[in-house]
Amino acid sequence: MSGAPYVYTPVERTSRRLGLFLLIVLGLGLTMMLFFVKTRAQDARDEVSRLEAQIEEHELAISVLSAEAAVLSNSERLRQLSRDRLALAPVTTDTTATLTELEETP
Repeated sequence: MSGAPYVYTPVERTSRRLGLFLLIVLGLGLTMMLFFVKTRAQDARDEVSRLEAQIEEHELAISVLSAEAAVLSNSERLRQLSRDRLALAPVTTDTTATLTELEETP
């Protein structure tokens, strides 16, 4: 073993430079891929946030509509409307007819 430094041959020097160049290109490619994946992940997070906000708005609208439907289908309210607007009254026994009475009427 001598103390002289190792001298690379021109072929070794070229292959080392080529290897270094390929590593740099690979590193840049991986960095760009990581950037695009990170950007797409952020876009997906933003989309999820937007959809969650939209779901909350729709759930609120559904609850309001359910409350309105409950008020509108209240039996006492419907009874009052039918009495006031349509002049309808509950069916009583004196307003009903039997089958034989219906067959007798012309």
